[in-house]
Amino acid sequence: MIPGGKLIIECPDFDKAVDEYLKGREERINNIFGLQRFEGDTHFWGYNFKRLKRALEENEYKGAKRSMPQDYHRLEEPCMRVEAYKSINQRITNNADQEWIERIEKRPQTLTIDWRKKHIHTKVLSELKKDLFVNKKTISFGCGTGELEAIMRKNGASIVGIDISDMALQIATKHKQEETLENVEFVKASIFDIPFPNDSFDAGYAVEVIEHLEPEELEKAFYEIKRVIKPDGKFLITVPNKSSYYDSGHRQFYTKGTFAKLFDELNLFVEWIDLDERKDNIANMICLKLLLLISNVFKYGSIKKFVL
Repeated sequence: MIPGGKLIIECPDFDKAVDEYLKGREERINNIFGLQRFEGDTHFWGYNFKRLKRALEENEYKGAKRSMPQDYHRLEEPCMRVEAYKSINQRITNNADQEWIERIEKRPQTLTIDWRKKHIHTKVLSELKKDLFVNKKTISFGCGTGELEAIMRKNGASIVGIDISDMALQIATKHKQEETLENVEFVKASIFDIPFPNDSFDAGYAVEVIEHLEPEELEKAFYEIKRVIKPDGKFLITVPNKSSYYDSGHRQFYTKGTFAKLFDELNLFVEWIDLDERKDNIANMICLKLLLLISNVFKYGSIKKFVL
């Protein structure tokens, strides 16, 4: 199974079977673990959700959750359906500075404004300057070392970049001082807890950010994004197309199809999704880009506890 792929398991629900057996329905246990109704109908082990979740996690699957069984067995015996996804990389670092330490050591040129000017992401943002920057207050989620913000502020925007890495923000602040960026601000903050009031920004963007988030974290992140961007504001997202390049911090791979499905589930209106492939100063780079309109109703779902 490819990293990020979904695994669905349906099997007898041992806890429910035992509960019904104790209430007098002996056939519940007999049917599942006793009588062999036909050749091959032998069960050697019983699972409840907790045991199955543990088995999945031990084999590098994450995000296990229960959902409604769909197999025909559900009509005959207590069943459960569990969905999980294959983890992309078990070597997750809690050090937000690690990526930037490696960049400084191995690719210091990528942390310069001149290098970033020729990058595909600068081209993508420049093409959308009317939607995202001109006469707007804009927020950048996961701004990193701030080269994009230093370049795009020339479009008449007031830009706030947030990131969780102290080291990245130190470099961003150096750019701000050297370039005298009066209309750019950098703030240490998490995308899950953005320190600004509702409707603080006219537009926003997240360039190569959401592929670093676990699938179960996305709903909470997009609630915060929608909260701080004004109704009818535009929001741009870019991610690598499929596995066009590898990064140990990537938690998911995206295609046009999975992109569309994600935002349909989040009930966010997508203006367009586009695949962008062009040469930049690295190589042929392929990215997916998506433009959202923030005006529609967001499904709070499981994140009601995060509503301020």
